[in-house]
Amino acid sequence: MDLNILLRDIFKKIQKFSGEHEKYILEYLEHREWELALISICSAIEQGNITIDKKDFCKIEEAGLYMDLDKLFWESIQTQ
Repeated sequence: MDLNILLRDIFKKIQKFSGEHEKYILEYLEHREWELALISICSAIEQGNITIDKKDFCKIEEAGLYMDLDKLFWESIQTQ
């Protein structure tokens, strides 16, 4: 699995992040800090009350499971 492509795709599709969140997420992606990028994406979605579609949620879940992250990071995200 190419986490770089997957996480950048998630980031590009959502495009509703605050400037601060966007800055940090892009930095994490640039430095190949996949776990921090995904955690930050999930946090930004939750804090910004951003609703995402089921397809994007599945991509987030797929990346999180692949990296063996705790499901708590994405379980509270709202989907359409």
